[in-house]
Amino acid sequence: MAEEFDRDRWGKEDDLWRLTLKAGFRLQPIPVGPKQFREDDVSTIIEMARREGVEIKRKPKRPKAKAGH
Repeated sequence: MAEEFDRDRWGKEDDLWRLTLKAGFRLQPIPVGPKQFREDDVSTIIEMARREGVEIKRKPKRPKAKAGH
């Protein structure tokens, strides 16, 4: 889920599929923004995610080490 998907749901679809290939072929990326997740009353998959989904948080990025340190 990312706010950018509320603005342009399919603009990053290729990137999502590339990440899916790295994570596992059984996953299917479905771009959803927070607003759509809260308000959608049509999508069965979003309803299932609300009831049964597990939140996976991204690890914070570590700062890059400076050269020579």
